[in-house]
Amino acid sequence: MRGRAKSALSRIINSFSDHINKTELPSRIERLDNVFKDFDHYDAMLPEEQSEMEEFEEIYFEMKGKYQSAVDAWNCSSIVNSPSLFSENCSTNNFKLPRLNIPQLSGKYTDWLAFKNLIICGECAQQ
Repeated sequence: MRGRAKSALSRIINSFSDHINKTELPSRIERLDNVFKDFDHYDAMLPEEQSEMEEFEEIYFEMKGKYQSAVDAWNCSSIVNSPSLFSENCSTNNFKLPRLNIPQLSGKYTDWLAFKNLIICGECAQQ
């Protein structure tokens, strides 16, 4: 059974291309993860001397990184190709808040009450 997982990983490696379709990526990553889980399951049944987990992990992580790089490349290209997305976000985030005039606190108790009320009202407005 472990041999089947190793051959499945070899097929995944051989079928990898830098020009993978974006819709295929999630399925390929899921398949890679399932192959790794299968190998881990069957490898755990063997004595530690016969384990090939370290070698398999190295190959798995290398392939996982390649697939993740492909996902990142697709995400970057789709962001670059949609400038309207940025302009919409920028226009909604480009607003001015009203100027807040906070009086200087002199340290007197009578001045503190007005200052305290201003702070409390400001907190209530945020909720």
